[in-house]
Amino acid sequence: MGRLTSYNLLVILYTGLPAVGLYLMEQGAYGINIGRTGYPNGVLQAYVLHMAVMFGVYLGVYWVLRRTGTRMSPQVPARGVSGSEMPSLAIYSTRQFRRLAAVVIATSLLASFFLYFIVGASEVMRGTIGKGEFRSQMGPYGIPAYYLRDFLVPMTGAVAAFVYVRCRPKAVDRILLCSSLAAVALYPSLWGYKAATLTRLIPVFLLLVPRVSLLSATALVGMGYGSAVLFSMLYDTPVPADAAGFVLVRATSGMADAMWKVWDEYSSNATLPPYWPTWISGLGGRLGTLLGLYDRGADITWYAYDFSALTTLVAKGYALEVDVALSNVTVTPFGEGVIAFGSPGFVFFSILAGFVLAANRHLLEVGQRRCRPVLAVLAATYFGASTSQWLESGGGTALINLPFVVYYLASHTVLRSLLGWTGIRAHWTVPRPSRLGGPVGSRKREGTRE
Repeated sequence: MGRLTSYNLLVILYTGLPAVGLYLMEQGAYGINIGRTGYPNGVLQAYVLHMAVMFGVYLGVYWVLRRTGTRMSPQVPARGVSGSEMPSLAIYSTRQFRRLAAVVIATSLLASFFLYFIVGASEVMRGTIGKGEFRSQMGPYGIPAYYLRDFLVPMTGAVAAFVYVRCRPKAVDRILLCSSLAAVALYPSLWGYKAATLTRLIPVFLLLVPRVSLLSATALVGMGYGSAVLFSMLYDTPVPADAAGFVLVRATSGMADAMWKVWDEYSSNATLPPYWPTWISGLGGRLGTLLGLYDRGADITWYAYDFSALTTLVAKGYALEVDVALSNVTVTPFGEGVIAFGSPGFVFFSILAGFVLAANRHLLEVGQRRCRPVLAVLAATYFGASTSQWLESGGGTALINLPFVVYYLASHTVLRSLLGWTGIRAHWTVPRPSRLGGPVGSRKREGTRE
């Protein structure tokens, strides 16, 4: 009683905060991204419909997957960090966890060194370059820097968390876990985002704390808010009260004002930009430019093919002088649906969101329940790098695009190599119960493949 999955907690935050923001906009709040105050235009009712359809499909499809999907193996016991679910069987050794923790710390520190001294994050800290300018002018370092931020660093932290909850840790292991979390958090914290540290820890959070009590959830949200305020003081304003207020605004009306503007344009019968060309950007900026389809350096063409740039154009009143590389807005799948199909056609994206959430959660839980670290870690990474970004900003290419396919394939290879180096097999096999209640077959040795 009073407990929910960490996955559902994140889904509630990603969908609930924009609803609060839309309410505030309809009450006359100022939209920091659109540069004007809001007024009632019916967007909140439409968004509530979107949420109702999305959650209905999500819960229904998830139930079907659990009931009629592949028959699950008995759950391999795992211990949460609170210690409330102590395993009867230690699947992994503390030696394996310690080797993984050492890799996590070394990888994260090397990545931070690369970003700070080679890519140039130190200039942001010194105030000689803006954080937006830094992120848009990485040149040849952009691909490895983004890959480390969105995939490799969070992924190594996630696999360490997966092993930690399936071993019998001692005091030194808890210290190593905290050190690993700090190292993983360091790299995204250098990018200048207020919430980057939190979002890149999502894969670790999903595997380290699969369930939380309502009290723990409240505490975690409070800690997350405090972290965002501290980074806002570091990168935006040093005044605590101003930073606290800015984070609240950014997390509510700042996440919803562009969505309010898209709906306002639609309900006023204004012509919105074409949606479907934005899928071409799924080829990636470099390949698309090489093929002559668009040029990321030419704002006019990039507006037409990149969904984030397109929504920025709408939110900023079609001001072409806005540098889309330095500005982005969030419209969620609801706003994406409005641009693509209008109303009530946006419900198509509500249904799609429900399917994506159900499938992502199902794969994550299959990996956890069957003790398949590759599947569990990649599913958690996908939620952190793709699903959550789509829930926040919209743009279907967040779910599937060519660069991400390459990144996930590379991550799979790195993950299998890392597990092999630590002596962890891809699957842990437990005996299936027979219909009479007894075990079928014999237990395979630790880490054997199915």
